[in-house]
Amino acid sequence: MKKCLSLLICIVLLLCLTGCTPGEPIIMLEYKGTPLTSLSYKSVDYMGGFSTTTLIDFEKNTVTVTKYNPYAAEQGKEEYTTDYTCDFTDEAEMVFINKVYSFGLFSILPRYENNHVDDGGGWDLVIEYENGQQKRSSGSNAAPGIIFSACAIPFYRLTGIDVLGRVPTEYKYPPNLSYALHYECDNYDYSAFIHSERANYRWNDHTVSGINIYDMTMRSIREMYENPLIRGLDYSLVIYTSNYKTSEYDKFKSIEIRSYNIDPELTDEKLVYSSDWFDREEIFLELDRIYLVTMEFYNGDFVEYTFNTVSSDQKILYGFYSYSITDIGLLQVDIYDDGSFTLDEQIYYDRDTGKYPYPNPESLNGSWDFETIDGAEYLVLTADGGDRLVFEYSIRNLVLNTEKTTLDLKKYHLDEVIEDNRTVVLKFIRYKEKRLI
Repeated sequence: MKKCLSLLICIVLLLCLTGCTPGEPIIMLEYKGTPLTSLSYKSVDYMGGFSTTTLIDFEKNTVTVTKYNPYAAEQGKEEYTTDYTCDFTDEAEMVFINKVYSFGLFSILPRYENNHVDDGGGWDLVIEYENGQQKRSSGSNAAPGIIFSACAIPFYRLTGIDVLGRVPTEYKYPPNLSYALHYECDNYDYSAFIHSERANYRWNDHTVSGINIYDMTMRSIREMYENPLIRGLDYSLVIYTSNYKTSEYDKFKSIEIRSYNIDPELTDEKLVYSSDWFDREEIFLELDRIYLVTMEFYNGDFVEYTFNTVSSDQKILYGFYSYSITDIGLLQVDIYDDGSFTLDEQIYYDRDTGKYPYPNPESLNGSWDFETIDGAEYLVLTADGGDRLVFEYSIRNLVLNTEKTTLDLKKYHLDEVIEDNRTVVLKFIRYKEKRLI
């Protein structure tokens, strides 16, 4: 009961300090005391002795973060390294000082301690004034949590980093939509992931600009592990706001989706979609285009997200295919984009006997290619020893042709399946990470 009461009191006090807007005091006071020359905050991790010191120099209008590694000398490195720097304006300085003053940072106690914790960490706060005086406060596993939490956003807005505590992600970064890629293949509907990158934005007075959309989307192509889109299939993009967290983010004012040719100049601009707030929309996608999603908010903030629809004429998806052999095991084939493959069988565990009824066969490795046999094209997996598995194929399915396959299928417990005239279809399950050639 006491703990619940204490928590309630803390919440009430925090609301009284910050009001309804994060980082904004309910009553803004103007600091009229002795001018400040600097403010430093040092955090120490007792587990190893690592520390981080953030120095805000009000004379030079700079922020410097220095990290200390007590083991650096043993590694032939410098113990103290400058990890981050930035600068700020006189106006931003005044706003910062007034806010942390209003939140009570200049009035915290000299010392905070919790003797019930053996490890953890500590901190030191030093405020230096123009007349040479200092105000020092420190803590060991204890701090004025309400005041530090209230001051976290003003510190972040001045420095661009977390100092007194972690600023909520919703404050740092703008929201994104939820995306799903839909397409039809082999008379079935499928959904897939599409990767979007946050580009230029302005959010809570923090601006990121100058990002080259073409360079960003081309980088995402190189880093993406999944297959490109397949030419010949129709794709649509479903966008929805159900995961938008409207309780934490304000609704956007408007959204536009534009597409461009995949070239550095972003030529052939097309307006694909334009709307205000919505729940769910489905948009037809053109292949081999760069898409730019722009959301604007009522306070003037905005954010851009970009993705591409780079396509390929590849005939199958690269990745993991499998076929379940009833009561025996799982046959699985990994098809890699470098022309190699691996075949495995995972034997099922028999719960009745508490044993595996068969040992797992050895993995089979080799190369794959497409071959024309008797006037028809097949996917052929050739093992290192020369045995071949021949498949009729579609983009997502591999159908084993037992007559043209030379591998001894008994090794992989497929003999009974073949005798029963059952079709062995390995279905695409998931993408695999690209191998580096």
